[in-house]
Amino acid sequence: MKYLIVSLYVFFAFHTYSQEFKATFYSAEQVKDELSFFKQKLKSVHPKFNNQQFASEWDELYSSIKYELPDSVTINECYIIYCRLMSKLEDGHSNVLIPSEERIRYMNEGGLILPFTLEIRNNRIFVGKHFQEKESTNLSGFEILSIDENQSSDILKRLSVFSGAKYKSEIIQRYFHVYYWTIYGAFKHRTTIVLKQNDKLITKELPLITIKDYVQLRNKYSPANSTKYDLNTFDNQTAFMKIQTFAEVEALSTFLEKSFYDIRKNKYSRLIIDIRNNGGGTSRSVDTLISYLYSENYQQYKSIQLKISDEVKDKYKHRNPSLFAQIDSIDNGKLFTYPIDYLMKAVPQRESTYKGNIYLLINEGTFSGAATFAGFIKENKLGSLIGKSETGGNIGYYGDFLTFTMPHTEIKFNISPKYFIQFGGENLNKGVFADILLDTDTIKDINTISGYIDGLN
Repeated sequence: MKYLIVSLYVFFAFHTYSQEFKATFYSAEQVKDELSFFKQKLKSVHPKFNNQQFASEWDELYSSIKYELPDSVTINECYIIYCRLMSKLEDGHSNVLIPSEERIRYMNEGGLILPFTLEIRNNRIFVGKHFQEKESTNLSGFEILSIDENQSSDILKRLSVFSGAKYKSEIIQRYFHVYYWTIYGAFKHRTTIVLKQNDKLITKELPLITIKDYVQLRNKYSPANSTKYDLNTFDNQTAFMKIQTFAEVEALSTFLEKSFYDIRKNKYSRLIIDIRNNGGGTSRSVDTLISYLYSENYQQYKSIQLKISDEVKDKYKHRNPSLFAQIDSIDNGKLFTYPIDYLMKAVPQRESTYKGNIYLLINEGTFSGAATFAGFIKENKLGSLIGKSETGGNIGYYGDFLTFTMPHTEIKFNISPKYFIQFGGENLNKGVFADILLDTDTIKDINTISGYIDGLN
């Protein structure tokens, strides 16, 4: 408790913003009101609070934060506080959303940013793509040891508060610029970074650019890949299918219908499905893909438990009346275990299901519904999983979140009411392990992967 109080004091004492940008402040009473609202929703909805030891530890952190609040708090500091409490759940689906209006206002007022993307590997920070037109040195690939005397190890430690997911690096890497600004405040016009390349240390004073210029340069030199779904074929026997997300139900359904028509027409005997860095999506999308590979009734999950609350009952009263009828009479706080008939799914009638050899590419960025799909493939022996270790997340995880809005800051947050156990392994605290160990993240050429598979047969 003492350490928590001291750390909070240090945080509030040194968290400052540049004079050019005036942050949005809220009173301590407003923040305390939001903390009470936040606590009530979390305890009512999330199953993990049924564990008394966890609930007690969380309450201790909550009390220390509430006790140490200063008279006024910026919206970014509110965001950090709520993330600290949320991340204790270690649940990738329960999260606090970035207060985007504050970030947009900072951007519109000339906010500055580092002129490159960042990559996080093995708890170290590297320059990704350096967007520079005037700089003589391209820093892409250099390791960053410090930014304005903030050591990289400390930066990653402090930024970890924004994610409760098992593999935090994926999320921190994606939102690094916003998270760094939230924690350390606004940049000056130049920043000093210490870099390392080939064991050589380089100290560089780097001019910064506006966020608007950063977006323009990024779009110019590193345009985003808009292809979320793609099918390539080669060697007259192999089809390579890339699925970047399971979030877009209709778009994926259209893609799969056309793709499997082509696969069936050309009689491809081998199908490689790439779900590396697929963060998941809806179970409906996963069901659609399964329907082209499997022809029997099935369970996508081994089991599902739902924590009963007024919030959950309100959600299902009109959205799923049959489920609501099952849970309406159950006391709040109890866990409802889905009966088998609720878990079983019938496969839609297809002209035919794919009968060739299936290889699934996975990595630590394969999360949620994508990891569930990998577990289904493994459990039903439909194909081989290829990756350097395991999928992201755990076999047992929380999900299917409800969204709430804070009464004053209007910060939104998501809370999972369900606990899923997927197929693919018995260790609930691990992901789905690859059947064939291969670091596919370092292999960009699909022909190389296909050649490796050739060597297995």
